[in-house]
Order: sequence, then structure tokens, then C-alpha cells
Amino acid sequence: NDTMKKIERQIDKLAGYNIIIVPMNNKLTTIGVAKVALRNPKVQLCYAPAEFYNTDDYSTPGDFCYIEADFH
Repeated sequence: NDTMKKIERQIDKLAGYNIIIVPMNNKLTTIGVAKVALRNPKVQLCYAPAEFYNTDDYSTPGDFCYIEADFH
């Protein structure tokens, strides 16, 4: 519910723009985004699959971070 409210506040700032939201593989974020999209038909959703899933140590943090940047 908190995620949904925060997203809706951002959408309110972007009146007149196309809104496409990509939740980043977090279940709570994805639920909040889905609730926003169900309430607002102007919001589009997109799914970005994770580069890989840490199935062996799902609840254990790793010792590295994967970052991909595209500076155009």
C-alpha cells in the first residue's frame, strides 16, 4: 500500500506523459505497481527479467553487485 501511494505521487507529477513502470524483481514492489496499473489504465507495465537468480543462496546476501549502465 505504501509502495502504491509513492508511485501514484510520482505519476501525479508527470501529467501528460506516457507512464511505463518496470518493477525490479521485488515481490512487494511488483504488487504495488500492479495495484497502481489496475487503478490507472494510463499506466503501462513492463517486465524486465533478472540477469540471474541466486537460487542457492536466495536469503543470503552475495559479495558482489551487478550494475549495467548505458550512458547515451
